[in-house]
Amino acid sequence: MILHTFLKSLGDTASAVADTLKSKGIRGRRGSRCHCPIAIAIYENCSLRVRISSHAVNSDDSDGLRLACLLDYPAVHDFICRFDNGYYPGLEW
Repeated sequence: MILHTFLKSLGDTASAVADTLKSKGIRGRRGSRCHCPIAIAIYENCSLRVRISSHAVNSDDSDGLRLACLLDYPAVHDFICRFDNGYYPGLEW
């Protein structure tokens, strides 16, 4: 539930998500499942280490339980696709 609330709070458009991440000083690496800005933001705000694709968030917790969450937030999905294609160079490492 915390993860869903956090993802929704990032913004309603890809540009709004980018602005939110920029305002928090979060940057990442294009094409990286573990070091994209969304994965880093989730870790910093929800204390979850995750792997991100444009369609899902995956994590394994310390008890070996697997968390899988469909990325049902069009703004976040669009941001990831655009970020990976170089639309937000200011958010890259």
